[in-house]
Amino acid sequence: MRKDKNVTIYDIARESGVSPATVSRVLNGKVKVAEQKRLKVLKVMEDLDFHPNLMARNLPVQQSKTIGVILPDISNPFFSQYFVALERYALIKGYTMYLCNTMNNACKEHGDMESLYLSSLLERRVDGLVYLGGRINAKKIDPLHLAELNSVAQKIPMVLVNGRAKGVDTHIVRTKEREGFMEMVEYVVSQGHTEIALIGGIEGVITSDLKYRAFKDVMNKYSLAYNPKWLRPHGFSIESGERTFYSLLQSEKKPTAAICINDYVAMGVIRGALKRGFSLPHDLSVSGFDNIELSAHSYPSISTVSHRYDVLAEKSLDVLFSLIAGAPCPKETTIPMELVLRESIVAPSA
Repeated sequence: MRKDKNVTIYDIARESGVSPATVSRVLNGKVKVAEQKRLKVLKVMEDLDFHPNLMARNLPVQQSKTIGVILPDISNPFFSQYFVALERYALIKGYTMYLCNTMNNACKEHGDMESLYLSSLLERRVDGLVYLGGRINAKKIDPLHLAELNSVAQKIPMVLVNGRAKGVDTHIVRTKEREGFMEMVEYVVSQGHTEIALIGGIEGVITSDLKYRAFKDVMNKYSLAYNPKWLRPHGFSIESGERTFYSLLQSEKKPTAAICINDYVAMGVIRGALKRGFSLPHDLSVSGFDNIELSAHSYPSISTVSHRYDVLAEKSLDVLFSLIAGAPCPKETTIPMELVLRESIVAPSA
């Protein structure tokens, strides 16, 4: 360990595996710190022969007033709309953002983008981190990645948004996606549809698997049989939605409604149906999910489920600001979603 006269609380934090704010709380003794952490910090101070300046002890920990945001694909409207809402609220609170777009870790020449950005944000000494999507949403997460996230969470306050990773000791803010998806399925059923396809997503991605289970639960609740051949987890894009719609046309029996994993997939289904001469929504009802801006301007406009981006962003940062300040807050915060009904769903034709 480093041992000289210029040891700072940042050195203590790094060696202790805690945040600078935690070191400050141990020094000031004004806010309760878990005994195990407190003893660890004190031991490192002793090992490094750290003697804080009495005047400096009365000053707040220097903050950068910056927040790091790691997300997988800024070109995806879900992530971009959330980030814009997040940035707007952060500016109101006097913070600026570092946006780290991992591009789904697709840039192989740069190696592991998530790990690269995590290291970069720590070096920049951001006050906190918002982590959204990416590898954390995989059903099976690399143990090394879990260890890396836990290490970061011990150093700076971190909020995981719309994730459910077991084994990561951090705070979670999420929308109630399962309940929101079930509400949409129930609405489609209430319009008289029984022949329903479920399109989009990827098996093994937590949010996709959650929605497929929700769909099956609603169908079972109303004693409705679903055709396994109409369950098509073939992607998240407009193109995949269009391709999947064409493949459904090969079925002898056609669905009267298509429930889509997100609005992009719904737009692809609509595009494919219109190209094949369908009269929408009378020949086929279509629903989306996420309530991206384009969903209101599609033809027909898409009935969807809204994350309420402004609320999600504000809750995410409120939790993060509480952690930065050392204030207590719940480990998990949930936000109800909102059904947005437009033109794309009607009762099935006789």
